[in-house]
Amino acid sequence: MIMVVQVIEGKLVRIVEDGDVDEILKELKNFTGYVKLSIKRDGDFEEGYIFLKNGVAIGYYYNYKDIEAFGERAKEYIEKMKKDKPLIEVYEYTLEKLNTMMEIYREIFIREDKEKTGEVEGEEDEENLHYYDIVLMIPEGKPLRMNVGKDYREYLEGCTLVEIYKKDEEGYKKGYVVYKDKTPILAAYECNGKVLFGKEACKMIKKLLESPDIVVDIFEYNRDKVRILLEYYPQMALVDN
Repeated sequence: MIMVVQVIEGKLVRIVEDGDVDEILKELKNFTGYVKLSIKRDGDFEEGYIFLKNGVAIGYYYNYKDIEAFGERAKEYIEKMKKDKPLIEVYEYTLEKLNTMMEIYREIFIREDKEKTGEVEGEEDEENLHYYDIVLMIPEGKPLRMNVGKDYREYLEGCTLVEIYKKDEEGYKKGYVVYKDKTPILAAYECNGKVLFGKEACKMIKKLLESPDIVVDIFEYNRDKVRILLEYYPQMALVDN
């Protein structure tokens, strides 16, 4: 299975084998990051992620073969995983990285007012996005994979630029994401001459990726091009570079 979610990697601070997951969680007071659980089954890995903010579990993500679950549903699978003594890895996040994950993958995170959230909130969010009326100039790199479709993440290695493009009756839409391995570090979104940056761009890029008729190309990138983008468009940054 190719994951839809690419968890932004944190700093590995602890690995525990045959441990008690709940006891580990109790020890992580005031901790911000995630706990990754993994079990090898039939040649595949069953994985569960518990996201913490100041020691409190605020999000869950689970994947195994054809199953991918988020939030409360993921929590149910993870509770079952705990009984099988999974490998436990603890990764520390900066608050910035956690906020980026929360912006990109809202479905992972459990909100107290979740019954109030939905399509209407999403529409309001789009209305409040800060578009720039500028000409966006993104330096391209050497083509690596062209028209790879939504499964582009399996080709991400090293520094790459991913371009997502769609043209319809409303005009054109284009998303740009720079990755360091599988971690998104820069993002911009362009729609009919209007531009979004950073986390706001990620919201629209995620929506763009849900379209059935998009074109996705991957280009080789490097630190020099990243530095140029940060110099001209510092708002593109998703994490500290």
